Amino acid sequence: MDASNSIAGLIRKGLVVIINWKFTDESGEKPRPTVVVVMEPTGEDVTVAMITSSAPKFNYPIIALKNSDFKQGSIDHESFIRPDMLQTIRANRILKIIGDLTDQKYLELSEAIANLTKKN
Repeated sequence: MDASNSIAGLIRKGLVVIINWKFTDESGEKPRPTVVVVMEPTGEDVTVAMITSSAPKFNYPIIALKNSDFKQGSIDHESFIRPDMLQTIRANRILKIIGDLTDQKYLELSEAIANLTKKN
């Protein structure tokens, strides 16, 4: 589904969407898939988790993502969700909806994010 002014009304938790992901050093951005993890009550802002196709090089939490993890849609190749890489953006920055995660995969992501926020 292509983005338009009305796309914000279609957004919900668990959707895999394309956004222009801003680099952490703010040197630029690039289109990449992400998962919607939080919807602000007005629907204007959403928080998304990064999806990457690169195998992890460091010891950070990842969640494997395969096409079998989708209720609808798909991803081009096996990828990884980074629960430690979150961005809050305006919903109107979403370029495209590419899929919807299964409830089980979304729960796995939610638990991984919650675990990152626990005090050791």
